[in-house]
Amino acid sequence: MFRAAWTAKPKSFSIGSPPHLETDLTSAVKPLPAWRYGLPLFNAVVYRGTLVILRLLGRTVWRWRLDGLEKCPLDEPFLLLPNHTSLMDPFFVGSPVNRCIRSMASRSVLKIPYLGAFLKTVGSFPKMKYTKDRAAMQTLQRLFDEGFAILLFPEGNRSFNGETAPLLPGVGRLIKRLGCKVVYARMNTNYFFQPRWAKYPRWVPIEVTYDGPHTYDPDQTAEQITADAQKHLTVVPHLKNPAATWGFRMAHGLPQYLWACPKCFELETLAVAPDDGNSVVCGCCASRWTLNVECMMSGTTEQSVADAFRAIEAHFGAPPVADRAHFDETGVALRGAGGELLEVPPHDRKGVLKCKGEYQIHTSGLRIVDGDTVLWQASFESIKAISVEMANLLHFRIDGTLHRVVLPEESPLKWDHFLRKWRRHEVGSEH
Repeated sequence: MFRAAWTAKPKSFSIGSPPHLETDLTSAVKPLPAWRYGLPLFNAVVYRGTLVILRLLGRTVWRWRLDGLEKCPLDEPFLLLPNHTSLMDPFFVGSPVNRCIRSMASRSVLKIPYLGAFLKTVGSFPKMKYTKDRAAMQTLQRLFDEGFAILLFPEGNRSFNGETAPLLPGVGRLIKRLGCKVVYARMNTNYFFQPRWAKYPRWVPIEVTYDGPHTYDPDQTAEQITADAQKHLTVVPHLKNPAATWGFRMAHGLPQYLWACPKCFELETLAVAPDDGNSVVCGCCASRWTLNVECMMSGTTEQSVADAFRAIEAHFGAPPVADRAHFDETGVALRGAGGELLEVPPHDRKGVLKCKGEYQIHTSGLRIVDGDTVLWQASFESIKAISVEMANLLHFRIDGTLHRVVLPEESPLKWDHFLRKWRRHEVGSEH
C-alpha cells in the first residue's frame, strides 16, 4: 500500500479574529485520502494511472534493476537528484518511488502542446534554464514546505556522452537553504537507452542506484555541498551485468553530434549510410563506422562516440576555429549561410523573425551579416543561457529575451559548441 506524502493542513482563525469566528476548523477539514498523494482529484487519477503504466513498462520493457529504493523517505520532504542523459529519466527514476514526486522541468518542454499539459498534470513545474527564475524557486519552496519530494536534475541539461557534467553551482546553495535530506540517483545505462543525439531508443535494462538519504551540516559551505553532490552523481555509463540488448537505426542523429569526421576532420561530412541505419560514412574521406548499443564505433578506427567527439574537439582547439587561415585574415571562427534569428516571446513557441543572413562567430561576438554589412551583433558577454532544446533547437538569452538560431543546413550542436567555447574564452563561463 502506498503511503501519503502530504495531507491537507487544517485552517484555523487567528487570535485576533472576532469572538464568533475564533473557531478551530480541525474537525471540519478532513485530510485527503492517501491515494490522492496530496493532489487534486483529476491530477491524482492521472498520476496514479501513469504510475501503473510506467511500472508495467519498468518491469517488462525497461527491465528495471533498482538498488536502494527503500532509502527514499516516504513521509517527509526530500530532494531527489539524478544524473541526466535521457528524456525518459524523470520516469525511470521517479516512478518506482512509492509517493508523489514533483519534478522541476525546462520551461520550453512544458510549452510543448499536449506533452506540456500532461507533465503539468502529473506535477511538473517550469524553470528557465541557466538563469535566475524567482517564480520557480518560490514554487519549489512552497511544494517542499507542503511535504512533497522534489526531483530536479543538478547538471541543468542532458549529457551528450553519458558522463556526468559539472553540477550547477546553485545546487549547493539550494540544499543549504532548504536544510533538507537528499537522495542521489545514479543511472548507469540510461545513456544507452537513448543517447541525447539519437533519434530512436534501444532495448537495454535500466539500472538505478538510490543513494541516501544524505544530510549536510549547517556549517558546510554551498561549494562543499556541491562538490559532495558531484562525487555522488559521477558515473561512467556501463552495463553492470551482462544483459540482452538490441537497437535499430542507431546511427540516426549521430552526424548532428559528430559535426566533423573523426578521421579527416572535415565539417558536416558524416551521414547515415544508405544501406545500413546503424552505420555512418564520411562523404570526404569515405571512412565508415558501425555503431553498437553501447555506442562503440567499429570500422576505419575503433573508438567510442564520446572519444570520437573528444578527438574532434581537440582538433578544432579552444576556442574552436573552423578555418585557421580564414580566421587569421578576418577574425571569423565559424560561419553559416542562410540563417535566421528568431525572437521567442514567452507565450509563442514559433518566434518572430528578427534578422536573416550569414551567421558568424567573430572575435567580437555573434553576428549576422549580408556581404560586408553587419545586420545584427551581440557580444559574448550579453549572450547567456546557451542551450540546445528538444528537436535540436539552439537558444540563448539577451537581456532576458529568448532567441532561437535557425540554420537549416548546419548542425545546431556544432554552433552550440563553438558559441559556448568562445563565450568561455572571452567571459570565463559557457552560460
